[in-house]
Amino acid sequence: MNQAYNRQKNRLIILILLSLFLFISSVAYFVYETNQRFMMKQVSNKMEVELNILNEYIKDFLIRNDYAEAKNFLEKWVANENGIVQLTVVFPNNTELFSYRKSESTHNCQFANKILSLDGEEITITIGHNIQQIYEDLDDLKIILACFTFILTGVLAVALWLILSRWILGPIQGEIARQTKIIREYSEDLEVINFSYKALSSSNIALASSENEEELLKKVCDIIHIDCGYKLVWIGYCDESGTKDIIVKASTGDSQEYIDTIDLSWDKGKTAGSGPAGRCINSREPVVIDSIANDSQFNPWKDRALNYSLRSVASFPIIYKEKMIGVLTVYGDREKIFLDKEIALLKELCQNLGFGVFALRDRKEVRRLSALDNLTGLFNRHKINQLFEHEITRSARYKNDLSLIITDIDHFKDVNDTYGHNVGDKILQEFSLLLQDERRKTDYVGRWGGEEFIIILPDIDLKQAICLAKKLQKQISQFDFTEIGKKTASFGVATFREGDTPESFVDRADKALYVAKERGRNCVMDETVLKKN
Repeated sequence: MNQAYNRQKNRLIILILLSLFLFISSVAYFVYETNQRFMMKQVSNKMEVELNILNEYIKDFLIRNDYAEAKNFLEKWVANENGIVQLTVVFPNNTELFSYRKSESTHNCQFANKILSLDGEEITITIGHNIQQIYEDLDDLKIILACFTFILTGVLAVALWLILSRWILGPIQGEIARQTKIIREYSEDLEVINFSYKALSSSNIALASSENEEELLKKVCDIIHIDCGYKLVWIGYCDESGTKDIIVKASTGDSQEYIDTIDLSWDKGKTAGSGPAGRCINSREPVVIDSIANDSQFNPWKDRALNYSLRSVASFPIIYKEKMIGVLTVYGDREKIFLDKEIALLKELCQNLGFGVFALRDRKEVRRLSALDNLTGLFNRHKINQLFEHEITRSARYKNDLSLIITDIDHFKDVNDTYGHNVGDKILQEFSLLLQDERRKTDYVGRWGGEEFIIILPDIDLKQAICLAKKLQKQISQFDFTEIGKKTASFGVATFREGDTPESFVDRADKALYVAKERGRNCVMDETVLKKN
């Protein structure tokens, strides 16, 4: 009987151990494969974001035929991005606008490309990343999972031997229940991590598709709220004006009213500065509170937070190149919901967000600079023409006044001939500042060409425009310019007439300026002198 019992017991132990070993091995394999897919997808998403950003910048440069600036931008990109082994931009005839290939094996590298269509031509952008580190991390994970499998199997073997020796089959049901609970908790954690990866991927897509900061921040808040299931999500910027307030730029969730009831600051001297967002900004590290009810530092806001069913909170810094931009804060309706892996993913999301914010700002600055004259900082002729056409259309539609001043520095050629072009450039810069002294926010001042400047005056009639021109003429004649002293200018003034085109409007002002030049310069002439002539 004992021999039969022992044989059956040993068989049962072996059967259970084999089953457990296979089960743990399967779970370990699943974890390995899941991590591998996630890591590879992360690289692919990053490369897709980079290609989209490169696509926008290169397209913008090529539209302006600025090949040198395009190459300069790509060289900076390669220098600032770690892990890039290849970046090429190739025209249809295999001519390379830019080529970077790192002198190392392409083994364990991942490549992606994108076709940029411009004026009927397809320009190929190819980017490659070294993923050797991913394979090394996966090898380490493989070893850890193997050790975990054998150690856990050994521990269970000893436990099962003792349990079955004393209580036979009774405790087996309890063990099954315990294992089931572990599997359920693991599955729930894995599901949370999957949602976090989805949020990271969606946010990367938002980085490439957003046109401005406000749109990007709102998209990211919505993505985190929907994909991760947080009750409240908001993003705030650091106010560096001296108040050290945190300014909420975007928010979403069921309890957005809560944000309006609290002060947000990163000033260590204020109570608000001890909140999770303030501590996060000052430490430049994530701040996680698993239980709002039991965290003493959260006491000033605890009652209000609990009234809105907020039970846990985490804040993450948004930083780019050591520059603190702001903070992302998420609230949960349960305690202890933040997993280590989830925290790491949200931290990475904030790093990408910081890059996206600065990329949008750079794009905005490029657009601004493309509208300005390089020497004077005034609007260039192309931009002035656009503004002029807009104001003419508005005046024609709403019957508003619109006037125009064209001014020219008298005998400016003598300045260049006598003092050189460097002094001439300084005179043009000083002259442009004088023209802006009396301008309203609604007026437009631009460099029309050479030493000739133009001022567009919406909602100003001819009489008012003449007064302004005379005031400018007087100020200029009394001003001491660098190295040359006194200098004068002539002015031509015209006002909008029904049926005017930009050409006819400018022509009258230009002819009035010509009359001013004929009558001795340093004076103001308006379009009425044309009728007398």
